Amino acid sequence: MCTIYGADNGVYENFSFFADPEIPPVEVLEDISPSKPTYASDPYASGSPKELAVNEIYVNDDMYESKDGLVKPWWMVDLKELRTVHQVQIFTRQNFRPERLHDIEVRIGQNLVLDGDMTSYTLMSTYKGPYDVSQGHVICSNLRGVTGRYLSIQIVNSDVSRLQLVEVRVYVAKII
Repeated sequence: MCTIYGADNGVYENFSFFADPEIPPVEVLEDISPSKPTYASDPYASGSPKELAVNEIYVNDDMYESKDGLVKPWWMVDLKELRTVHQVQIFTRQNFRPERLHDIEVRIGQNLVLDGDMTSYTLMSTYKGPYDVSQGHVICSNLRGVTGRYLSIQIVNSDVSRLQLVEVRVYVAKII
């Protein structure tokens, strides 16, 4: 289940947040996604390559955006080794059509899948949406974490949609 956090860090009523002692506190988590290899559905334009979602730049027009006419567009990051993911933060475009973030599945797998069929991956979290800018950003957490090398984010309804990702953060427990 994904939770929406706004600028006031409030939790919005239509979403659930699970507090569980088995989720490491945020102080012991680290984002391992920056500059990792990425894969995705075809981009909207040459100016919106898949790598932009892990470049640590939070600018609305600096993002990965899938092209028009796709059913179930997807994006994926290669974590380079097996890791147990506890949290994923998704930042989407705020200045144009933010409602395009909807019907999302976050999945984690051990083998590279490039055909868009992520059903062999373990489901970590879902987000129904549609997203609204007043909601801040989407945080997807899993009670015990999900282990894998590849993390995918995909719109899973059968409508033609565009996936817009300004930034994706993938949090694992810090290695001390």
